[in-house]
Amino acid sequence: MLHGVVNNSGDWAPSLHTIAGKVFDNNVQLLSKHYNFITLNEAINILQGEPCLKKNLAVLTFDDGYRNFQMCALPILKKYSLPASIYVVTDNTNRGKYFWYDELDYLLQHYKGKSYEIIIQGRSYPLLINTYKEFKKTYSAVRKKIKRDVKDDYKLSEHINRVIDDLKSQSGFEDTNDGKADSNISILDWQELKILNDEDLVEIGSHTVNHIRLAYVDSDSIYNELYESKREIERQLSLSCDVVCYPNGSFNDEVCQLSKKAGFIAGLTTVTGFNSVNDDLFRLKRIAFPVTDNKLRVMACATGLYYYRDKLKNLFKISNKRVNF
Repeated sequence: MLHGVVNNSGDWAPSLHTIAGKVFDNNVQLLSKHYNFITLNEAINILQGEPCLKKNLAVLTFDDGYRNFQMCALPILKKYSLPASIYVVTDNTNRGKYFWYDELDYLLQHYKGKSYEIIIQGRSYPLLINTYKEFKKTYSAVRKKIKRDVKDDYKLSEHINRVIDDLKSQSGFEDTNDGKADSNISILDWQELKILNDEDLVEIGSHTVNHIRLAYVDSDSIYNELYESKREIERQLSLSCDVVCYPNGSFNDEVCQLSKKAGFIAGLTTVTGFNSVNDDLFRLKRIAFPVTDNKLRVMACATGLYYYRDKLKNLFKISNKRVNF
């Protein structure tokens, strides 16, 4: 599971969901020596019982539909002939709109002060932005806390937009969201996705209409997010959109049922783990792609060693010791 692959050369670096292009290149080169990378559609057929002679199968998935997939990731994938799937948010694609957490990230990093206080529904979320390291740590924590406190992403978007407007006003930015302004966080448009769709190595799926956490909204909203995104992707790209990737890994039984009703054949979660024949196709597990440049850690991550280590730690409640590899 990946999001953005970036080659930072500007005046800022996204603090969330990215891996450096050079690290991505080195890691896929290493992993391709030990794994057979296949398309997700091939994987789905195998999970349904289709015979396969290959072993150690793996699939690369990219969430959110960032432009840097085409600019940075695709050349590396072509270099090693590796297939991948990318999941797009149709409203952001239609409007060329940044995700709120990326735009907020950008604005805060360009804020002149050493701290900033976000206030949502009377709750205070202070941020330290004196150094990049300090900001990265506090922004990640604050973002998670805000999302825990405000489960409805439609309402959350309204609150965050007011914060973004305040930061723009204080920083003197008239508009940070002009579609292609920043290659680190800008979104692929439909023309670019059409070009990607012609690539043999690329599959395109849905990441809903508005990138909302589906488990926290009503049934009609869930279905509309699923069905309308699928319909728009198929209309724009003339393809069969068969797989949905649940934003933020938010799903439940109803989300799985409505995904099937909307016409999807599988759904991707953020649950860590591996998939086996006859597993529920609407609850497919994934492993976060290793962002380290340490080869041993890369293999420990890919093989699930860290996953099983964490399960054992939880099982025996060994939480006060750190296990290093």
